Amino acid sequence: MKAVEDYKKTETFKGMWHYPFIKSETIKVEIHENSAGGEFTAEMGQWPVSKGGPLVFDDLKTARLLYPTFTVDHKKIDKKFGKGMNKFRKMLAGFPNYWSGIPGLYNKWFTIGPDGADAGAGMYIFKT
Repeated sequence: MKAVEDYKKTETFKGMWHYPFIKSETIKVEIHENSAGGEFTAEMGQWPVSKGGPLVFDDLKTARLLYPTFTVDHKKIDKKFGKGMNKFRKMLAGFPNYWSGIPGLYNKWFTIGPDGADAGAGMYIFKT
């Protein structure tokens, strides 16, 4: 978390509010906690062009990021997982395994938050 907070103090980060082509009033910055289980779906396989070598632009030109967000009703999660958002954290620990065989999926992360909220997001990076 310290690295994120330090980065937010840099001119590189602050610069996004000064680009004339970005409407600064629309910028929304969220910090999400990475959930357990992401290790099962991080960096799956190889990119289609570089095939294990250094990543090149042609690997990314058809790649897409899917980013659904949601609110968590932790009251509806089995009490065996604990209390509050800890129930959601514990439930997620093995949950990403479901995505480990999706064709074209390179990364799948579940996050919690932003900023401690009873919410989360799925971050999916598809190679093609």
